[in-house]
Amino acid sequence: MNILLTGSTGFIGKRLVKSLAANGHKIGLLIRSGSLSRAKKIFQNVPQVHFIEADISRNDVVVRVAGTEAVLQDTDAVIHLAGTYNLSIPLEEAYTHNVIGTQNMVWFAQRLTKLPCFHYISTYAVNSHCQGHVGEDQLDASSKLADHYAQTKLQAESIVRQANWGNTRVRIYRPGVIVGDSNTGEMDKIDGPYFFFRLFNQMRQWKSVTRKMPFFPIVGRQGAQVPLLPVNVLADWLTTLVEHPTHHTVRSYHLVSQEQLLVENFLRESLKAYDVPLMVRRMPETRLFNPVLPFLGIPREVAPYLYSTASFSREHLDEDFPQLKAPLLNDYLPTLVQGAREMFK
Repeated sequence: MNILLTGSTGFIGKRLVKSLAANGHKIGLLIRSGSLSRAKKIFQNVPQVHFIEADISRNDVVVRVAGTEAVLQDTDAVIHLAGTYNLSIPLEEAYTHNVIGTQNMVWFAQRLTKLPCFHYISTYAVNSHCQGHVGEDQLDASSKLADHYAQTKLQAESIVRQANWGNTRVRIYRPGVIVGDSNTGEMDKIDGPYFFFRLFNQMRQWKSVTRKMPFFPIVGRQGAQVPLLPVNVLADWLTTLVEHPTHHTVRSYHLVSQEQLLVENFLRESLKAYDVPLMVRRMPETRLFNPVLPFLGIPREVAPYLYSTASFSREHLDEDFPQLKAPLLNDYLPTLVQGAREMFK
């Protein structure tokens, strides 16, 4: 296949490019001018890639068209992965990267009149405010979400869904909480569960304090879940999904583990992995807990995710790709913890 990809130099993108290349695909990387040298260094040993100078904040996206016309018209798939992920990101920055960038990529893809399939990487966070069962087609464009990242990804997914695609099939992927590589533990930033890993790593060194703590408190709703997925698993799954799109005109998938992991259980197992001998006890739900989070090194924007009892359906994924199963947390948690310790040094 001839594939065009945005977001190739990111944490997920680097692995996805190498996974696609390993299967023999030719990949055109849409790269900003300022990132070209970095991209060439990252992919210097991947001969299947070529670089197209582009900027998704521009209406026309491709900066230099000369020499790329044939490549663009022979494209079998466009994967729009680029965006910005940061729960604390300012609205203007989130809107520019996630909404305007996606709108421009939709216009760009619509000009590829023979394009078989457009793949958009959304996020489970577009429905993280929901409670109970969440279907893979579920989306309320009028929802007001707690952070600018989730809100702008919701807007971006709505743009993709509402566009006029003609004969082009559309795939929308909603990954869960992406953590480090389950084989190596490699992670590129402190985020999500890693805020707690950092806290537990510090507590491990405060044994005189933790001995006096009766338990580790968790504030949130009973049944709150955290849909973890290792980054290498996500890259492998996306490769399979891109290679074998079903006949559906539009199809959405929650890319989450088959293991429904409670926040409470995740914290309990993580404390054990860090050798912090504390029980986890749920406290009465109170928003007074939210201002305390920054003092623990955890952004207050994380709080709504701790309160969410949404359960993300895999009905489409299990029907179309039943072989896509994630490793269980206890099988790779020690590797994640080891990788996290390297980050905290």
